[in-house]
Amino acid sequence: MSFYQGIIMNTFTLPIVLMALSAALSSAELRIAVVNINEIEDVLKIKVLAKPENAEFKKQILASDLKMRAAHEKLSSIKDDDMKRKDFMTEIEAINSEKNDAEQSVRFIIKGELIKVCKEVAKGRYIVVLNADHVGESIVTKESEIIDITIDVKEFLLTK
Repeated sequence: MSFYQGIIMNTFTLPIVLMALSAALSSAELRIAVVNINEIEDVLKIKVLAKPENAEFKKQILASDLKMRAAHEKLSSIKDDDMKRKDFMTEIEAINSEKNDAEQSVRFIIKGELIKVCKEVAKGRYIVVLNADHVGESIVTKESEIIDITIDVKEFLLTK
């Protein structure tokens, strides 16, 4: 499935899923919740990178940041030499690739941590927790209240 087909499928399937859930929820007392992941992503990242098992990722990201700063400083000092600039651009691309690999691994760990935290915060009160970024434009109709638990999740992350 191509990237665009995935977007189209998500755009069409999310409203259908929400309507089906809304119908199921009308007979139950369980509710739908949303979390604004963008609001808590930084806190999650700090929490994930603070764990000893993720120390290597933290080192890789910090080392890449330092290498990138040094490369940019060198690059600005050799404005006139095109050949050296090309070499440094290649070096910067390699550093970026290295950092992106580490950050991609951290993003997967963050998603796993988010799932654990949402389960803990929801504690069976909500049947589904959705990413708030994708819900707003997808709701066609709703018969059930959708609760934003972003603050609850953020509070949990900051206190545990």
